[in-house]
This record gives sequence, structure tokens and C-alpha cells, in this order.
Amino acid sequence: MQEMFITLIGEIAFLLTTIAIYFVIQLIRKKLREEDLKIVRAVVEDGVLFVQQAYKHLGGEKKYELAVASITAVLKERGVKISEDELKILIESTLKRLKAHWGDLWDKQGQSP
Repeated sequence: MQEMFITLIGEIAFLLTTIAIYFVIQLIRKKLREEDLKIVRAVVEDGVLFVQQAYKHLGGEKKYELAVASITAVLKERGVKISEDELKILIESTLKRLKAHWGDLWDKQGQSP
């Protein structure tokens, strides 16, 4: 009887350990996704600013294509994967935020400050 009790406790401990490990792994994955998102946001902002400054003579659609290409390349180097739709949303929201922040300076001769 005592052996069964010890075996049962061992199996319960194993089960609880397995569950704890699962949740720790999920927490680590979430943290990595959060870190990836911080990296993506910084890269997107830098990419939008770069394209705005370096290609001021181009139209909006061409600037967008160049921003996507440069941002995608940098993220790929860092091993960060992002969908095309997610990237589009981040570029558009970053562009709107930067335009609101810089106001007339953003549009003046196509240059950002």
C-alpha cells in the first residue's frame, strides 16, 4: 500500500512538473514575441524615416515598396518573421504617427526632420 502511495505521489509530481514546464515554455515564447514586436516596431520606424529621407523625390507607392523591401531585409537578417499584412499595418500606422508628429515638416519637400 505504501509503495502504491509513493508511486502515485511520484506520478503526480511528474505530471505537475510537466505542466509547469509547459507554462514556462509558453511564457518564454510570449516574451520572445514581445521582444520581436519591439524590434519590428523600431525597424519599421527607422525604415519609414530612411525611405522618406533618401527617396524624397519618389511618390508614395514607390516609397512604400522600398520601405517594405528594406524593412523585410533587416528583419530577415535578425531572424524575425512577419506577414505581409502585419508589415503593411505597422508601416501605415507608423507613417500616420510620424506625419502627425512632424506635421508640415514631414510634407515640406518630402523631407522628414
